[in-house]
Amino acid sequence: MLSARQIIPLPEAQDYLVRRRRKEQEHETARQQPTEGSWDIYGTQLPAERVAIARELYDRVTRYVDDHELPWTPALRSWWLGYKRSGGYYVTTIGLRVEKPIEYAVKLPSSPERLGLQNPYPHLGTRWDETVRQWTWLIPTIDQVPDVAPAIDISRKYQPDKGPMKAA
Repeated sequence: MLSARQIIPLPEAQDYLVRRRRKEQEHETARQQPTEGSWDIYGTQLPAERVAIARELYDRVTRYVDDHELPWTPALRSWWLGYKRSGGYYVTTIGLRVEKPIEYAVKLPSSPERLGLQNPYPHLGTRWDETVRQWTWLIPTIDQVPDVAPAIDISRKYQPDKGPMKAA
């Protein structure tokens, strides 16, 4: 005669294993979510001049968004901040790194060269990141914070009303 019964894991341990798996999933989900940032946090992580540069850039982007009555929402994360349009798609970002200058960037569907764009800030160091389709400028000092309008104007030409930006 055969009898079927669960012995491993013990029935008492099953509840524990389910709770443990849920907790691991919650930790993984939390790890993947971007950490919120704030100006107070930035002040503890970055030199004062870098915080001043980031704040000035952010204020200029905010004025642009307000002046143009754009429905974009701000996002402050632990190592970057910016504005995103409907659907959570970023248009402009400000990178915050301890070891690097502040970075100001806009999203584009393809490289500036391929799109035939002129650099609105030739006096600043720049780079194109194909993986995130982002045109970035390095802002080393507060005196070099540019007018953000030319870069945002360029990016807005390629931003759809909804959904992801199509690669060009």
